Amino acid sequence: MSATATRDRPDDVNAPPARPAFKGRRFWLSVLVAVVVIVLTIVAVFIESPAPGDEDFLSPAATGDIGSSVLMEELSAAGIQVDRYTDAGEALSAAASGNATLFMPAPDFLNSEQRFQLLNTAGGDLSIVAVDPSQAFLNELWLRQDGAARIAAKTLPSNCELPGVSGSAQFGRQSYVAVDPQQIDWRFCFDGHLAWLREGSVTVTVVGAADPFTNEWIDEADNRAVATALLSGQPRVIWLDVHALAPPAPPSPPDQQLPDQNDQKSFEMPRVPIQYPEAGDTNPLYDALPGWLWAGLVGLLIMMILAALWRGRRLGPPVVEPLPVSVPAAETVYGRASLYQRAGAYPQAIRSLRAGAVHRIRPVIGVSSQAEDTDVITAVARRTGWTPDQVGQVLFHSQPRDERELRKISHALDQLVSAVENSRPQGRDE
Repeated sequence: MSATATRDRPDDVNAPPARPAFKGRRFWLSVLVAVVVIVLTIVAVFIESPAPGDEDFLSPAATGDIGSSVLMEELSAAGIQVDRYTDAGEALSAAASGNATLFMPAPDFLNSEQRFQLLNTAGGDLSIVAVDPSQAFLNELWLRQDGAARIAAKTLPSNCELPGVSGSAQFGRQSYVAVDPQQIDWRFCFDGHLAWLREGSVTVTVVGAADPFTNEWIDEADNRAVATALLSGQPRVIWLDVHALAPPAPPSPPDQQLPDQNDQKSFEMPRVPIQYPEAGDTNPLYDALPGWLWAGLVGLLIMMILAALWRGRRLGPPVVEPLPVSVPAAETVYGRASLYQRAGAYPQAIRSLRAGAVHRIRPVIGVSSQAEDTDVITAVARRTGWTPDQVGQVLFHSQPRDERELRKISHALDQLVSAVENSRPQGRDE
């Protein structure tokens, strides 16, 4: 009988548990939380980031956070004449005479004809400062964006040879590299986030962030001094305060003579400008509602989809439901335990199996349903020959942390029930 007892006992029940497997439910919950945080961050940045299409964006007449009234006052105090233009054609005509700084806070609102005019009829002693232009605009300058832009501008040291520019400023949002350094000698400051070029008497500067020019951030780091230095190289600033794309000009009559380009110094890039199609009319409903509302709706839709996936039956916690038909108790127990196992709810699965096992062995060992666990352990150990510690671990205490441990404890539980249900105690010599 001792051999039978040895065969019926669980194999190494008290061995240290294996390393727990990764919990599927916790994994999906972590993914959901991470995605929600990312979505909320993107929506918040979208709401807080100034849009070039906003009429207050870097406008010298705007006193809000995204305006530039403080910078205009700083330039006026330095003796610089600031002329605000709301028409790109008029601003470019004024810049053609030279001796000025053309400041373009939103250069993407120049149509292709205006870009061609800017780069081919620029007069002498002209400085052009463009804020975060698109790649379409940069193509005209043989410059390209270096990777994706940062969400928030970073403060960087200037390390710059551009006259008057020193200290640190918040230009660290979009960086640039030259398309062909052999053709165009672009120079870079602020770790590549400011590019500048000197061709004859014309200076072109491209900056990667609008933050140093805004009322909100002008007093951070050396933003005020750097922004003022960029715009004060000439006695006059032509401030292009345009926030919408102008329609292309009508074609010239056939007999109209074009102006002689030799009459003025031309700032020409070594390539033929590309003609880009102009933007069409936008949806009036989209224009009527603020951008932050659309961003919030998109973020809410994404969160609702993720919440629906998380609360789905297969990804959610175990659900207790009444059985539609009457089935044998053992089949009920094992079926419910399989559902728990499939959901990764190992403690619930073993709890269900143990409840069924205790229900089966109580009548055999002669204890009532009100008996303490210690009484059950003592009676089972006396009948089977197992040690009380083994019985307690299998019947009440050990907890599975992965599927392998669940199978191991379930197998030991089957062995214990089988030993109890034998007609005579196991593990004892007759």
